[in-house]
Amino acid sequence: MRERLFGGWREQLKNVSIVVALLLPSACGSDSDGGGGSGGSAPGGSSGQGGSAGSSQGASGGAEAGGAAAGGAGAMGGGAGHSSAGSAQGGSAGQAAGGSAGAPTGSPLWVGVGNWGYRVSTADGTQISEQQNPQTGSDHSPDLLRDVAWGDGAFIAVGGDQNSMVMRSTDGNTWQEDLHPTGTQWKGGVAYGGGRWVAVGGVGTVIYSDDGGTVWQDSSERLPTAGRDIAYGGGQFVAVGDSGMIATSSDGTSWADHTQSGAVGMNGVAYLAGGAWVVTGRNWNGSGFDISCFGSADGSSWTPCGFNITNIGRPSVVDGELIVPTNAGYESTTNGTSWTHHDTDIPELVLQADSLLVGGANDRLYAGSSIDSISQTKTLTRGLRGFCLGYVQ
Repeated sequence: MRERLFGGWREQLKNVSIVVALLLPSACGSDSDGGGGSGGSAPGGSSGQGGSAGSSQGASGGAEAGGAAAGGAGAMGGGAGHSSAGSAQGGSAGQAAGGSAGAPTGSPLWVGVGNWGYRVSTADGTQISEQQNPQTGSDHSPDLLRDVAWGDGAFIAVGGDQNSMVMRSTDGNTWQEDLHPTGTQWKGGVAYGGGRWVAVGGVGTVIYSDDGGTVWQDSSERLPTAGRDIAYGGGQFVAVGDSGMIATSSDGTSWADHTQSGAVGMNGVAYLAGGAWVVTGRNWNGSGFDISCFGSADGSSWTPCGFNITNIGRPSVVDGELIVPTNAGYESTTNGTSWTHHDTDIPELVLQADSLLVGGANDRLYAGSSIDSISQTKTLTRGLRGFCLGYVQ
């Protein structure tokens, strides 16, 4: 099964990569396209992280529904759950959607994004609503979406090619577009925390919004290299990107560099409420993947995960644990340092609201009542690059 799920799409991975982040109750995650190298302005994925995400169910990388390698770091990474809220189910693929502290109110809604402004939403993991912009040019069109997160009552999707595409919605269906029309660099990840939205992208650019995601400003300080994903938790943002880059910030504008020398580009980050961070990355080397995974209790000191694996996906939070998909099932941790192995193959992106888990990989949507029983429910029009969970009134 694992050979089919991972090996079957290996030939499509050369231009694909992943991005994620998870925090609290609602989550979202992002992708990063293949290519782009350290600090490069190309929209490519983290350090040429070929390959769609790395979940045993088949990478989520952003490939089109037919398998076109449109990849981006883990198309589904989502928000892989961005959220700042205070629940362990965490957000931007880690960040549970970066909401305000405390339990969110409203009805859960899972939102995914992808190429040509593709947006899909579901309230039950089975029935979906889809919309997309006209398919013009390559998959790196100006309205390409790489990540989506929820916070402060709004969904924010980011991406672009040689522009900072930002879209905003309060219900997951009606969207404002081009909210940062003067930007000149693609964005790979977005997160909400401490009353502020922050997005990171090409050549280390950072933009932020203090009015709920409507008006955006460029930060004067850049990240050390291109940013592929970002999450918020424990009072700080953690951004990851090319060349093993990890950076932390309490306000999203001033950054401390914690780059891991010798590590591959990072495209996934997740936070478990209570104080555990995990970042992951992978790079296609022509015959296989070079992999990185680090855990931290404070965002400053990072320890290698120590997995003996050949493929890895982006982290997320399920049932109060950080989980990382691999070619051999998945690994889970509650502290970012000691891990438990599970043989079950899971989709790369899985986000949980109460007793319902919804996940995605490529152009497939999954749902189930537990991480070990999740199964495919739908085939989507396009492959996902970002995925998140939010709450609507």
